[in-house]
Amino acid sequence: MNPNFHHVPGRLRVRVASLKRNDSAARATERWLSGIEGITAGRVNDVTGSVTITYEPQLIALPQLLELLAERGHVPTGLTDGGADRFPGLQAVEASASRAGQALATATLSFVVEKVIERSALALIGALV
Repeated sequence: MNPNFHHVPGRLRVRVASLKRNDSAARATERWLSGIEGITAGRVNDVTGSVTITYEPQLIALPQLLELLAERGHVPTGLTDGGADRFPGLQAVEASASRAGQALATATLSFVVEKVIERSALALIGALV
């Protein structure tokens, strides 16, 4: 079993064939997800079998989510212990998200420093005039 997935920190979507066209299992999965600390929303589309989980990354990490989903049989086991190759792109997605976050932080810091210098220069000119 190799579900389709999409992940960005704070949101995970997994397609689970066993939930497709299975309303009772979909609702049970939603109830189960709502009881997990760190998950802010869990929605199952029983037409497509898509499970969308919104979570707080500081409270629950992706490996923990995958382990919980594996325990329920929704994703393959072993994804977090050297089994990332069974979940294609997992490491690449996490690395890309990390690089994007670092680039955003650098750009934000550069912008703030530029504005501080600009305002300091204007204040100095205003004081001299």
